[in-house]
Amino acid sequence: MGDILNIAVESGVKSIVLGSLRVTERILKNLKSLGVNVKEVEKRLTKPLKGVKQVETKMADLKGRFISMAEDLGLTVFKAACEANAHAHGAYCAMCSIGPCNINVKPNHVESSNVKDLLDYLGVKYYNVKVTENKIEVNLKDKDRSDYLETVIKLATYRRTILL
Repeated sequence: MGDILNIAVESGVKSIVLGSLRVTERILKNLKSLGVNVKEVEKRLTKPLKGVKQVETKMADLKGRFISMAEDLGLTVFKAACEANAHAHGAYCAMCSIGPCNINVKPNHVESSNVKDLLDYLGVKYYNVKVTENKIEVNLKDKDRSDYLETVIKLATYRRTILL
């Protein structure tokens, strides 16, 4: 791991994104054919491999060590690609449990009236709307609309959305 990070720094890399390792039967087969020892990956599978379905591996222990090594080399470490994207575009985001991300940037101002206008436009009936810096809470009258509504509000406000 250290060699990869050192080469990255020497090559001018300033930041890295640490995602999760997901594999399929085919990915493991291809790695084996290249001479890679996949026993450790197989031990870390969260469930048995089944065809083309991707299976995540347990990597928290390795990620922790990797993060420490990267930060010691002066690299910025992002936990997800979307976090790196928010940083690169100078945007604030609190849409998911990883966030808030890019907290050096002030979030766009959102008032409850803005969310109410959106809900009215979409024809959504609600009791009340509460807006904080990181979260939007909407008390819905009709729970049937909540499947897509959470996503719409998140994308419009860059805040975690809770529909009650």
